[in-house]
Amino acid sequence: MKCPRCAAWSRVLETRSQDDGFTIRRRHECANGCEPFHTVQMIEAHFTAAADAGRLEPWPRRRARIAARNARVRRELAKGRQGIHVAAEEGISPSLVSLIAKGRA
Repeated sequence: MKCPRCAAWSRVLETRSQDDGFTIRRRHECANGCEPFHTVQMIEAHFTAAADAGRLEPWPRRRARIAARNARVRRELAKGRQGIHVAAEEGISPSLVSLIAKGRA
């Protein structure tokens, strides 16, 4: 990380995790000898809101749902259906259907 005072590279002197388990504090030392500085890193939980219910959905389950959707889109495109119709049926944008068809999503 670069020093906020002089923009020189710094090295980490100390790393501590907080009691909440989602915060990490690091103490850095600048290569030019400026005052040591601290950074705080927040860890984000991988949960997304489920569209059909008011509950949280873990990321692995969401990833499996997306993979199944992408497989359905590829099957429909392989049958010769137009992407715009597949997009409307799945509730996604036509550009996302194009990315799925190219294997980029």
